[in-house]
Formats: sequence, C-alpha cells, structure tokens
Amino acid sequence: MRQMFLILALALACGCSDDKTPPVVPDTTGPRVVFTVPADDDTGVALDATIRAVFSEPIDPATASTATFLISDGLAGMVECRMDTLRFIPDSFMAGSHLYTATLTTGIKDISGNALASDYSWSFTTLDPGIMMPLAVGNQWDYEVTFHDTIPMVYYSDTAVRITSTILVGNELFYVDQMGDRYANRANGLWRKRLGSSLPPYLAAALPAGINDSAYYDSQCLWEELIKVRLLAIDTMVTTPAGTFLCHMYQGGKSTCTMTYGVFAKVFFSPGVGFVKLEKTYMHANHKNSTETWELSGVTLL
Repeated sequence: MRQMFLILALALACGCSDDKTPPVVPDTTGPRVVFTVPADDDTGVALDATIRAVFSEPIDPATASTATFLISDGLAGMVECRMDTLRFIPDSFMAGSHLYTATLTTGIKDISGNALASDYSWSFTTLDPGIMMPLAVGNQWDYEVTFHDTIPMVYYSDTAVRITSTILVGNELFYVDQMGDRYANRANGLWRKRLGSSLPPYLAAALPAGINDSAYYDSQCLWEELIKVRLLAIDTMVTTPAGTFLCHMYQGGKSTCTMTYGVFAKVFFSPGVGFVKLEKTYMHANHKNSTETWELSGVTLL
C-alpha cells in the first residue's frame, strides 16, 4: 500500500494530466500576394479604375496606407483594407495611355505582425483617353431597367447594348449595336446616331470635359427630338450592380416634347467604360409623371 501511494505521488509531481489540448503554434509566416487587379502588364485599364491586391491571409489595417501601397507618378488616393484585400482608390482620373507601376512595401503586415517578405511591384497601362467607350464587335453593356408610372404601375426588365457590326460612313468608322444605333469615338468625345433619325450624329459625352459643356441625349418621344444636357460634375461616384464608377454627370431637359409636356434627364458617363446610369422623367399632359432608370449591371469586353 505504501508503494502504491509513492507511485501516485510521483505521478502527480511529474505533472501528469489528461489535458490533450495541442500547444499553440505561433504564426511566423508573412503574407503573400495572390493576385492583383489590374494584373501585371494589363492594358486598356479604365481611367477611374481601383487598384487591388489580394493576399494569402488577412492584413493588419493599421499597416495599410498610401505609404505602403504606392502608385507611380505620385498618384494621390486612399487605401482601404478589407480582410485579405487592399484597394487603392485614386482621387482623380489616371492619365490616359500611361504606364503605371504599383508597389506594395514590406511595411504591410498580417494580423500577427509578420511583414511582406519583400516589396512587390506590377505595372499596367491605362486606355487611350480618346476612347470614351471601348467599341469593338462583341462588346456588350448589360443594364437593369426600372420604369415607374403614376397610374401606378412598375415594370422591370433586363436590357443589353451589344456591338454587332461596323459601318463606314464617308471616311469614318461607326460601330453598330443590335438596335441599329451607331457610335464613334472622335477627338472630342463619343458621338452617337439613332436608328431611323434623319439628324446627324450628336455628341453624347465630351472629352476632354469641362463644367457646363453641352452634350445631347435622345428624348425617346420621337427619334427627331434631342435633350440638351450640360456637364455639372466630372468626379461623381456612382454605384450600380456592376460596381462603383467615377462619372461625368450631365443634366438637362426639354420643356416641350411630342406627346408630353416635357422630359428631364440625368446621364452618368464613365470615360473608358460607357454609360453607367440614366435617369429620365417624363411629364405627361395628364399631369402624371413616369420615371425610367437604367443602371449598368455588367460589361463584357472582347
């Protein structure tokens, strides 16, 4: 009996336990860059693009800033940290047809304090500033369209604008969508001509753009009527189902319009992307108004 007691006492003294919890292994591995947007050597990057870097693990937000995520040429902006993703959001449009280099420094750390092993850099080239809308056969812009009427009725539909062919008018190449409307990028912006209209092509979005610049949009009362709109802002952020875009905002109206008392339009255009959002209000003779909203839901570029 005395011998059994001594064995038990020795076992307790040696710290024997039934606790099988594994020991905590400290994280000593630094984060890795998994991919970037734009990717290295990408071309035709939108002038209002957000630059992103995705890592192998969550990043410490305190280490994410414009001091650790830099864009060449001193491009100003802000840096957001969302778990494993850093986003550099420029304060203004990037220069067109320009090579930029993005750099992530070793000041970036994971939530355990481990730093990026070495600086990471990649480059991309922005699109030609003359390309207001990337026109090519096969390119498509998808929109969610909502129509509200004070009767009241509400209609929903999905609408796409798809470039299906080209046509040479004189010496100028126009791109034609599935409805027969024509588009062309000129030195001063995007020009458009509606199917069935005898009117010449009209300026739909100006570049370079200045406040109070004039442009036009069809009233859709009749093909022969246009709404004159003026540029009110060149740095309006617009969020649609397709994402967030830096836009030119045009606004204007027509006091008299066939079949209505008038029509009012607000157009949001993102250079290098195209029409992002359109809001139109129709004022009818029966004093009942209807509104139509188009929001970009996706872009397919070939």
